Amino acid sequence: EHDLAVKAYSRAMKIQPQGWGYVLLARALEQSGRKEEALAANSQAKRLSPNLDEARRVADEMPAH
Repeated sequence: EHDLAVKAYSRAMKIQPQGWGYVLLARALEQSGRKEEALAANSQAKRLSPNLDEARRVADEMPAH
């Protein structure tokens, strides 16, 4: 399940990078045990989003699939 989420979020971030999207990707990577990749995704989220807390809030509001 987490691998499918990682693939979907990775594809989405290639098409339209968003801070909240990288937050979701980081969470999926973390849950898949891919800690270093999760840290890299979090770094991307910070780079793209001037307000990381806001990006996390938006990610929290996304419907789970």
